[in-house]
Amino acid sequence: MKYSIQNLSVFFPANSFYAVKDISFELKGKTVFALVGETGSGKTMISRAVSGLLPEGAKASGKVLRASENLLCCSEEEMRLLRQKSIAMVFQNASAALNPLLSLKRQLDLAAEKKTVGDCFFDVLQRAGLEASPDFLKKYPFELSGGMKQRFLMAMALLKQPELLILDEPTRGLDDARRMEMIREIQKLHRESDACIFLITHDLFFARLVSTEMAVLYKGNIVERGATEKIFAHPLHPYFRALVQALPENGFQIPKEDFSEYLQRQDFYEAEENHFVRCFLC
Repeated sequence: MKYSIQNLSVFFPANSFYAVKDISFELKGKTVFALVGETGSGKTMISRAVSGLLPEGAKASGKVLRASENLLCCSEEEMRLLRQKSIAMVFQNASAALNPLLSLKRQLDLAAEKKTVGDCFFDVLQRAGLEASPDFLKKYPFELSGGMKQRFLMAMALLKQPELLILDEPTRGLDDARRMEMIREIQKLHRESDACIFLITHDLFFARLVSTEMAVLYKGNIVERGATEKIFAHPLHPYFRALVQALPENGFQIPKEDFSEYLQRQDFYEAEENHFVRCFLC
């Protein structure tokens, strides 16, 4: 199933603020599409518009097409049913997404649409890189590390066999070892699943390793888009070119001659923070 995002904007009338403006791209089966951007660039707002989970006060315009149906025109009940069957989202705050009072097995029971046999639970746990055993299912969330909680949320999502799996900042807060584990698990999911994986991340290194297609977001606008290896090999936009050159493998060299036009723009550096490149260097 293909999801076509056309001229998507997200506006907050109370603040007269556009979080996202006129964004277009496609999410297709059997791909890993990474939306890369620094904190506050609007990437999570896009994922919430696609999944029908915009915060109160936000207004979306444009189209999010699933086949010929515009999801922005669906009711809350219709979107809830779609999230139950076709769209799964793994939020970046795994601890907040799990009930601390319920065992892992009970949480899988609740995530399943109907009574599911243990073998199915073991299968999704194994696919998410977790221990597939009855003893593991007896555990509670506080007994898991941050990376294990993220992978458990992925296991819950995989129970639905979704056509679209949204992963919001899956490496946030992970150390280097756990980050590499997450990279391997997403690569494995891509090989074994027919779902489209929609990856939201600030981590340029991570996006390069796991995605097949990528878009770079800056202040609510896409400034670069294409096949991941192609745009890394030949970055065209000055902003993305500067980010690539600032990676450790390229010696942290920021080409000021390419970036001078942005340094002169009043909106590039906010008065309260100086955030260029910061969120991309991991």
